[in-house]
Amino acid sequence: MRSNVRQVIAGVVVVAALAGCSSSSSSSAPSSPASASGSAATCASLQALQSSVNSLIQINPVQVGTQGIQDALTKVQQQADEVTADASSDLGQQLTALKSSLTAVSTTLASGASTATIVSQLATELPAVGTAWSQLTAAAASMNCNLSTSA
Repeated sequence: MRSNVRQVIAGVVVVAALAGCSSSSSSSAPSSPASASGSAATCASLQALQSSVNSLIQINPVQVGTQGIQDALTKVQQQADEVTADASSDLGQQLTALKSSLTAVSTTLASGASTATIVSQLATELPAVGTAWSQLTAAAASMNCNLSTSA
């Protein structure tokens, strides 16, 4: 029972934090140059990534539990891999930062650590996800790949 409570608390923290960073700020400048116009494949993979992020944000952690959150997070990671395949030359640095920050969150959720430890780790890891997402969406916008920022 205690483990279930810990899992739900961790899930709520993740979903709440990602919801807070789902609206990207166009004030973040991409840290690597992007082409003036994204290819159709790049824009499509970025939109699929956005859809996965939206699904993660809208997840009900009480219904799906930690495994459901982990599955949704894995889907986001897979979509980020697809974007990397389509746009690594334009978005490589932003994608690396996003994937690294998502991996850190995933590792923390799967760690089995105490609730206090998970919350403490997520408090430092989730802002990195938000920053990486903002930088990626800003770079995508500079490529004329406009992503929906509503969840």
